[in-house]
Amino acid sequence: MKKIFLTLLLSLLVVGCSSKNDITSIIKKKIERANSYYAEGLLEIVNNENIYKYDIDISYKKSDYFRVKLINKTNEHEQIILKNETGVYVLTPSLNKSFKFQSEWPYNNSQSYLLQNIVEDINNDKDKKIEKKKNEYVITTKVDYPNNKELTHQKIYVDLNGKIKKVEVLNKKDILKMKMTYNKIEYGKKYADDYFKLATNMKDDKTSNTLSK
Repeated sequence: MKKIFLTLLLSLLVVGCSSKNDITSIIKKKIERANSYYAEGLLEIVNNENIYKYDIDISYKKSDYFRVKLINKTNEHEQIILKNETGVYVLTPSLNKSFKFQSEWPYNNSQSYLLQNIVEDINNDKDKKIEKKKNEYVITTKVDYPNNKELTHQKIYVDLNGKIKKVEVLNKKDILKMKMTYNKIEYGKKYADDYFKLATNMKDDKTSNTLSK
């Protein structure tokens, strides 16, 4: 069941005052020009009456390295989605298990927990809506989740400096189905040479603080 959930997850994270016309450009420049970034937050997935909550941290290094760690807040179960030069993997370090997927992740659909995918959704939606509020912008765009057609659009909450704070994914009835809250985004993060290696990430996560420098 845990493997199935992660498989679904794979297919399913500058200026002081900006106008509606340039806020999307500011977001794009921040993310597209980044050689690397590190982000932390809370991912919440709504399934009927249940809400599944995951602490999540995301590491990215240009041009095609990703590491997404998810910890289930209910049972502390940890899994890692890893993309490096050899492929895409889902890892369970505590069980010493890894699964390699023939997948185009993360480029095959929307991902609320990856900054590049959020930008891509903004770029692809010519009919996106941008609403200016007191201390933030709310950008509404279509989403592309091929394996979950119930998800139709998202609301991206951005502060006045173009920093993404939260992404809400909704169905056609405007009911919240997924929410990614970003607590931290750090651009220009330095990673150790073996940070995105399979063997390194299969180690007990208690040593994860040695992965970056």
